[in-house]
Amino acid sequence: MFILKFVRFVLGYVLFTATGGFPERFINLCTRNGVPLWDLSPNEDGATACTTVDHYKGLRRHARRT
Repeated sequence: MFILKFVRFVLGYVLFTATGGFPERFINLCTRNGVPLWDLSPNEDGATACTTVDHYKGLRRHARRT
């Protein structure tokens, strides 16, 4: 586990919060389309998760669909 966390730290990751409408649908669309998500946690506004820097740029397309 330490090696995986270290690699993610070196390559870069983004912590984001999905708020509004349907955060569950957003998470399902991301996982179905191959966007790696980890450290998912629900909160009162929606959900918080982490992803890689490269895949973060593509989240906007999935967010617009929800």
